[in-house]
Amino acid sequence: MEYRVTSGKAAVDRMAADEQRQQSREIDAESQFRAEQAKLAGLQDQLDRLDKLLDSFTRKQP
Repeated sequence: MEYRVTSGKAAVDRMAADEQRQQSREIDAESQFRAEQAKLAGLQDQLDRLDKLLDSFTRKQP
């Protein structure tokens, strides 16, 4: 019985450590995702500005 309790506690400790690692990985992934979203938004803004500039040039053509 004592062995079962000891091995059960060890298993719980391992699971807690695994959960903590997974949470850390999830936080890192979310942070990276937000950074990539910000980059995408910046590129989309730049593309919109270029589209407007190109449109203004084509409207000026006779």
